[in-house]
Amino acid sequence: MGDFNDIATIDEASPRAVHRFTSARRFREHLEACNLHSKDSLGCKFTWIRQTNGRVTLRERLDRALFNLAGLEEFPDAKLINLPRLCSDHHPIMLNIDPPNRISRAAKPPRFEAAWLTHGGFKEVFCHAWMTHDHSLPSAISAVRTACFSWNKTVFGDLFRCKRLLRARLRGIQNSPHYNHSLYLQNLEMELLEEYHKVLHAEELFWCQKSRVEWINSDPIALKNHVQDFFVDLFSQKETRATGIDYSCFQPKMSDEDSASLLLPISMEEVKLALFSMKGLKSPGPDGIQLIFYQKHWDIVSVTSLQLSIIWNGEELPYFQPKRGLRQGDPLSPYLFIMVREKLSYMIMSRLQEHKWTPFRLSRGGLTLSHLFFADDLMLFGKASITQIETIIDCLSEFARRSGLEINLGKSKLFVSPNIQGQLANSFSSACGIPLTHDLGIYLGVPIIHGRFKASNYKYILEKMQIKLAGWKQKSLSLAGRRTLVQSVTSSIPTYTMQTVLLPSSTCSAIDSLNRKFLWGSDIQTNKPHLVHWNDVCLPRRYGGLSVRSAKECNKALIAKLGWQILSGGEKPWCQAIKHKYLHSASFSSCKPTPSSSITWRSILKTRDVVQLGTRWRVGSGCNIQLWNDIWVGNSTLLESTIAPVPQHLLAAIPLSITGHLNDQIYWNAASCGDFTVKSAFSLIQQSRIPNAPRPEDWTWIWHLGCIERVKLFVWLLWRGKVLTNSVRFERHMAPTPVCPRCEQSPETLLHLLRDCFYSWLVWESVSLLPTDFFSLNFDSWLKRNAITPRRKTNSPDLWPFVFLATIWHLWKSRNKLVFEGQRIPPHLVTNQAHSFALESRFALESVNLIHDTRTPRWVSWTPPPHPYLKLNTDGSHNHHSGKAAAGGLIRDHNGRWVHGFAVNVGLTTSFLAELWGCREGLKLAHSLGIQQLVLEMDSLLAIQLIQNRQVSAGPASVLLTDIFVLIDFFSSCLVQHTLREGNLAADFMASMGHELTLGTTSFPTPPVDIHMTLQSDHLGTIFLRR
Repeated sequence: MGDFNDIATIDEASPRAVHRFTSARRFREHLEACNLHSKDSLGCKFTWIRQTNGRVTLRERLDRALFNLAGLEEFPDAKLINLPRLCSDHHPIMLNIDPPNRISRAAKPPRFEAAWLTHGGFKEVFCHAWMTHDHSLPSAISAVRTACFSWNKTVFGDLFRCKRLLRARLRGIQNSPHYNHSLYLQNLEMELLEEYHKVLHAEELFWCQKSRVEWINSDPIALKNHVQDFFVDLFSQKETRATGIDYSCFQPKMSDEDSASLLLPISMEEVKLALFSMKGLKSPGPDGIQLIFYQKHWDIVSVTSLQLSIIWNGEELPYFQPKRGLRQGDPLSPYLFIMVREKLSYMIMSRLQEHKWTPFRLSRGGLTLSHLFFADDLMLFGKASITQIETIIDCLSEFARRSGLEINLGKSKLFVSPNIQGQLANSFSSACGIPLTHDLGIYLGVPIIHGRFKASNYKYILEKMQIKLAGWKQKSLSLAGRRTLVQSVTSSIPTYTMQTVLLPSSTCSAIDSLNRKFLWGSDIQTNKPHLVHWNDVCLPRRYGGLSVRSAKECNKALIAKLGWQILSGGEKPWCQAIKHKYLHSASFSSCKPTPSSSITWRSILKTRDVVQLGTRWRVGSGCNIQLWNDIWVGNSTLLESTIAPVPQHLLAAIPLSITGHLNDQIYWNAASCGDFTVKSAFSLIQQSRIPNAPRPEDWTWIWHLGCIERVKLFVWLLWRGKVLTNSVRFERHMAPTPVCPRCEQSPETLLHLLRDCFYSWLVWESVSLLPTDFFSLNFDSWLKRNAITPRRKTNSPDLWPFVFLATIWHLWKSRNKLVFEGQRIPPHLVTNQAHSFALESRFALESVNLIHDTRTPRWVSWTPPPHPYLKLNTDGSHNHHSGKAAAGGLIRDHNGRWVHGFAVNVGLTTSFLAELWGCREGLKLAHSLGIQQLVLEMDSLLAIQLIQNRQVSAGPASVLLTDIFVLIDFFSSCLVQHTLREGNLAADFMASMGHELTLGTTSFPTPPVDIHMTLQSDHLGTIFLRR
């Protein structure tokens, strides 16, 4: 406990000490290394000041009390109090470990106090009283006593009360957020300190006089009564000065019936309904009774009056009945505040229409801004003039007068343009009574930047991450646990700020560095090796990474969302403001940043390549598409594709509307739904690093292994060859020799460690019935084949992969026991541990349905439609290697007889679009045949849901869906239903046939030869088992 001459966070200094971020981090790391925790303090946040020319220029928290774990457990109620600074440049700090109980003392008769002599006016009072007596000593003494005691009450006052008041005022000044910038507060502090020193001198005389008197502290009952009286007064009825709001000018208006319903008294039925909707066994309230008691005995406990009680140090104070309406802290208070605040918005809009309030114009000819409302506060904007200040204050005063609410001017801030002269800005502050500020700081979790864009503005993100990481112990977490925390917690901390601006590269690198060090178990004391390069770790799992998000790539994906909203014609106010300010004379693709561009706009332009990479045009009328410069076919513009002709399969796959009334529209090609998602943008950014990565099939098998996650990550390291055997450690200068520590003969490679060492051979020999080629395969084949292939020779057919993975895991663990702890485990114990671990892993995974498919088998067949309906079955087909798609279908009657069929060679497109393409062509065929009653059946559940719900997705699918809706309306009755693939085999046959046909639609009035067996099977009602 004392002065440590350093801060733990940059917020422990005012102004914020962003330049001391590194030293603050080191101080926290040293505290963590010593297992010390800083005790939170009461009172002023800062404990030291620096004065320059009589003004306070810097405040910091240098003094603190540190506890180890034992101290926190020993003194759980300890309180650290930062007392007001009175003499030194440091605040005294007081650690109250066990606050003593005070008892009251009886009232004593008034006595003469020597402290009165310090007051300049006391002599005059004494002389006046003494000189007015009638020459009798007793009467003179009595007159002096009466005069002095009266003077003490009216002039001198209670010494200790004066002291408390002065300290309270000093505490309020030193706690003020405007202390550093307010010369008035600092001058007032100096005056109060002088007065306080005079009181201290008087107190010194008082204690000299009382030095022979024994005193003890008073009882805390007075404090307890004070708290009780405060809440009783808070909830008691008081006369309000609210005059009410005139609702006649507001829109929209409520009907008289709705207004009357809101004024109805609360009924017991409403209370009962709310009470019975709660979970009965949830945590009880302070009375210890759970809700289920009230639900079961409602006829007994139902009450019509409310009583409150205050819990004071665990003690329940006497009940009292509230007599006041809703106050701050009530559950309904935030909602009612929002509703009432809407009336303030109407009042502002009224003044705008009357041209009394001049709003802030965001750009020349652009949008204007007068007010922004948030959860519990608001921002008001206006022209910098005294008239506007008076208008704003008049509006707020009227709102406060009518609503009964009060504006907290002390917590408000006034910010003016840097072009406003200081004297004029101060006059604004004086006129409205709101302190002037030059920095709005962090608002809603994001710093509001007024000057240069610097990395120091975002140090708080790194500090949050370090504080979060400091609470986790890397040694007690496996690699799988640390990866989960990095993915779900630390990587999400900067996400909120990343949605508004591209962070500096140094900040992104620092974020990745913190995640990287934590992932590999490094801390302040040890710097462990990073086994896999960070760029590889950030790859998707199917490409050999761990799907950990890179800060820079994640930031670009989040900002790309803003760019997409602007490009896609967003109607949000911020989009409109950006367009008016920066895109009034240029397009999004050609606009260039200017020196005056905002940080957000410059960030959007830096991610413009990502937006353009994922943007495509859906062809409608073609009027808005630039033929050569827009991407409407393939993945590049026609201008970029002039070297080679555009493949016909690409052109044929562009769906054109049969109605001809659709407009051209952009869509997001990276997502199947056609709408922008941050996840798809992030994947698109990663594609630039993936071409050089291993093939997907080389890695996906690892993540489908039947084992726990930590073993999967061990196999991942094995497959990469990054496990720290002695051979690898010797190359990294981490071990004196590459020799195996078990046999001490051969270099310790991966294959030697896990199979070829004599110790490992003994372990494997105890496993029954090994494969014949077990000891002859190379490492990659040996690992992959045994990890994914069940061995029928074992007692349980599918237990072998569990046994194999458990054995190599325990061979590695036993090796580490020998190397780092000197403990040698016999081979048979390793085998027993591995077998038990395999059984436990299999049971655990089966219990959460991660291995066996628990879907219930179903019998499926094609069913004929009811008479007089005809049934249209359609399907799509997609070749994953070539990317080409086809579709097909057929129409049959209630007897299963062929009516008509078709097949379509669509071209290069997706399987989902092929499904929709087949549906549209089938409906066109049915309509051309004059069919009026139709059953449409497909095996694509997504397509059926979109059609049934009449939902139109973005992209080319919207053209097909719109046409499908139009065609369905042509029929007098059209039933849309889903079937499984086994019930759609004939349509699947026709779709597969489409690959062999020329581009376009081919009609089949008679069935093809090869489909007769399928038609006959459907006609007979053959059923198939669907597992």
